[in-house]
Amino acid sequence: MKRFRRSMLIIAVSLSLVMAVPDCLGDQVIVEAHSGRTDSSGGHHDYKNASGLGSYHYHHGYPAHLHPNGKCPYKSGSSSKKSSSSKKKPNAKAKLNKTKVSITAGNTYQLKVSGNDSKVTWKSNKPSVAKVNSKGKVTTKKAGTAKITAKMSNKKLTCTITVKGPQINETTLSLEVGETGKLKISRKGKYSPKWSSSDNSVASVSTSGKVTAKAEGECTITAKVGSNKCKCKVYVFDYTDEEEDYDDYDDYDDYDDYDDYDDYDDYDDYDDYDDYDDYDDYDDYDDYDDSYDDYDDSDLYW
Repeated sequence: MKRFRRSMLIIAVSLSLVMAVPDCLGDQVIVEAHSGRTDSSGGHHDYKNASGLGSYHYHHGYPAHLHPNGKCPYKSGSSSKKSSSSKKKPNAKAKLNKTKVSITAGNTYQLKVSGNDSKVTWKSNKPSVAKVNSKGKVTTKKAGTAKITAKMSNKKLTCTITVKGPQINETTLSLEVGETGKLKISRKGKYSPKWSSSDNSVASVSTSGKVTAKAEGECTITAKVGSNKCKCKVYVFDYTDEEEDYDDYDDYDDYDDYDDYDDYDDYDDYDDYDDYDDYDDYDDYDDYDDSYDDYDDSDLYW
């Protein structure tokens, strides 16, 4: 009888060791226990604590286990992490249509985000150079560089905007009084230049950029294009007075002063034949030939 009881005890201990299969999930030990019906919560009572988990444990398709803090280790543990890691991240394929844009001041450009799963918020780091609205439309204002950022729930995309300012065809202009010159603006974008002169009495400018020289001096012509300004220095010269000084024939070509024939060509003073060619004084043969040629006195031979 004692042998029988000892044998039964050994069998019972062996069975309990075979039935207890530890499965560690975090800090919760899960033991394979006896099978049986489960209630609406997916568990059942184990009054004899055959599972070693207490008087109540859960199954619902898994080995016997407990729900610490009311959470199933099979749904919030490694299996749930596996499912969450395989889930697609939002905005994973989001991208901008352009990452670099070069544009003239005054023009606009439309930025777009594709492949996004959440709302996009737009922002410019330099609104004075280029601003952006809530729909990604960029408006350029003046020369410089700005960065436009498209921000989503877990991602940021950036586009660099390089803005080129307008240019004027001449930075200096020399004119004579009465002359005109033409100034032009390139890369003006959607803006129309507004022209002005620092001194309209020296040179004026029309709405089309035509400069008219009025008086000697200098001034500055300015073209305002949006938030940009282009300038040209204008020099005006007046040569009218100088021409009058050198072409006054009354002062330098007065023939009465230099060509007065009465003073220099007076034949009465220098060519008076009566004074120098008086044959009566020098050619009087009667005085000189009578003295030397009188053969009667000098050549008497007997």
